[in-house]
Amino acid sequence: AGQIMRHLGRNNPGHFRIEPTVGTPSREPEEEEVYEADSNRSHEYYDQLAQKYAQEHGVPLSMVRHVMNKETGHISDPTKRAQAQSKRGAQGIMQLKPITQREVGVTDPNDPEQNIRGGVQYLGKQLQRFKDPVLAMAAYNAGPANVEKYGGVPPFRQTQGYVQGYQPDPVKNMPE
Repeated sequence: AGQIMRHLGRNNPGHFRIEPTVGTPSREPEEEEVYEADSNRSHEYYDQLAQKYAQEHGVPLSMVRHVMNKETGHISDPTKRAQAQSKRGAQGIMQLKPITQREVGVTDPNDPEQNIRGGVQYLGKQLQRFKDPVLAMAAYNAGPANVEKYGGVPPFRQTQGYVQGYQPDPVKNMPE
């Protein structure tokens, strides 16, 4: 159980929050923590943007979080995460390539709000096109032409790993 929880925690950092128990002495936050909480470069802020744009573009929040985690979730420093750049030129939290940036109107890929908005918008386009969250994420990673070419998730190791472990949001208001 411990291994499963560690795995879930690493792959879904925004889903777990440890609350202090009653009677736990409080401590003064360190300067860096105060700055980070007030900054537009914090994991909490990124999650708020993900929620905002997921709702705006009709994309399940679980998809957005999955993509953000796969793209830059391994970077613990929020500022470095916003400044991330791949060997292939993809930039920012959601690793948008320059052609995708132009397509979705992102002028500053290192601006977390623009990057997340653009990434969710592009993810939404893929979801509308393929009507399946896994295929939409595969298209986000490998390109829609590859999803069409292979008639599903392309047989690329990176793309196979990219879509692996995706858990859709639970369906609400379902009859018993």
